[in-house]
Amino acid sequence: MQCLRFFNNEMFYTDRELDFIMNALCMCNPTDRRDFFEECLRRRRRERMLWDVTPVAKVFTGKSKWDLLRSLALVRLVKDQLGINFAWARNEKFKLDRIKTKAEFAMLDVQEKMNDLLSMFPQIKPDEIRKALADNNHDRTATAEVLVRKSMEIRKRENARLRRMQNKGWYSCLACTLVNKASLEMCAACGTPRGNAVIIRDEKDTKIVKNTLTQVRYLSFISGIKSSLFFLLNYNLKMCNRF
Repeated sequence: MQCLRFFNNEMFYTDRELDFIMNALCMCNPTDRRDFFEECLRRRRRERMLWDVTPVAKVFTGKSKWDLLRSLALVRLVKDQLGINFAWARNEKFKLDRIKTKAEFAMLDVQEKMNDLLSMFPQIKPDEIRKALADNNHDRTATAEVLVRKSMEIRKRENARLRRMQNKGWYSCLACTLVNKASLEMCAACGTPRGNAVIIRDEKDTKIVKNTLTQVRYLSFISGIKSSLFFLLNYNLKMCNRF
C-alpha cells in the first residue's frame, strides 16, 4: 500500500510508513529512488513539485544525512533559483543583443538614406534633410517629395533675388560706354542691346566706372574740339593762300 502511495507521488508519511517503503525499495540505491520519483512527478504534473522539505526526502537520503535534510533542501532551493536567474539573465541578454543589432541596422539604413538624399539635394542643408526624414518616419520616397518642393521654393527665391540684384545694378554700354541701369534692355543713348555686358552691383565699383567713363568722355570731347580747330585753321590758311 505504501509503495502505491509512493508511486502516486505522495510526500507525507509517518516514520513507520517510511520504514515500509525503504524495506520494499532496499534493492534500489537512493539516487535511483529519487530519479524514479521525480520522473513520475514530472509526468503527473502535480501542483506541488518540491519534495525536499517533506518526509519523503528521507527515502532518497542515507540515514547518516537525515540531520542535514533541511540544509540540503535549502541548498537545492538556492541552486534551482540560481539556475532560474541565470536562464532569465541569458534570455534578457539575448533580447538586448537583438535590440542592439536592430538599432545598428536601423542606424545604417538611416545613414544610407541620408547619403542618397544629400546627393540628390545638395542645395539643402543636412540638418533640414535629417529633420524631414525623421518627420516622415524615415520613408525615403515621402522625404524626397517634400525635399523636391522645398528645392523648388529655394530655386524660386534665388531667381527672385538675382532679378532684384540685376535691377539694382549698372552696366556699361558696349558701343558708347554709357552707364545704364541693369533693368534697361537697351542703351538709353545709342539703343544698343545690353547683350553680354557685365552688370556691376557694388556701389563703389559703379562710382569708379562712372568716374572713368566721365574722364574718357571729357578727353574724347577735348580731342574732338582740338581736331575741329585744327581742321578750321588749315581751311582758313588754304583760303588765304588762294587770295
